[in-house]
Amino acid sequence: MEIDQARTTQLGELIDRHNRYQSDVGAQSGEPALDQNRSIDPEGRYVLFVGICTHLGCVPIGGGAGDFNGWFCPCHAAHFDTSGRTRKGPAPYNLYIPRYEWNGETIVTMIDPTQGRPMSDEQLESVIYGKPLED
Repeated sequence: MEIDQARTTQLGELIDRHNRYQSDVGAQSGEPALDQNRSIDPEGRYVLFVGICTHLGCVPIGGGAGDFNGWFCPCHAAHFDTSGRTRKGPAPYNLYIPRYEWNGETIVTMIDPTQGRPMSDEQLESVIYGKPLED
């Protein structure tokens, strides 16, 4: 039901009609904010976005909160639907979509385009477990 509701929402019902990525703040670029363009899988079962209100950076509560059964920011009453699109209140933009890669099954890899190559497994273990790197 949530997926059907998100998929039938018309762009004219949205405050922000574009998808935005963290690096695109304020830009009017990007594809239309249809649920089909926001979900990471074709069936629309999963959405991935940054849970920070685009009004003043508060953290919205989820679990079907707000007037659209998605997320609600109680600080200034911003309402987001199940697809993270701003529907009511002062938030000017939809919840941002982070850069990511998805293997289509179980693994999502977050991408920071400003960073170089990610750490190797050995480097990561060194950071997590304090193990010295071998030469």
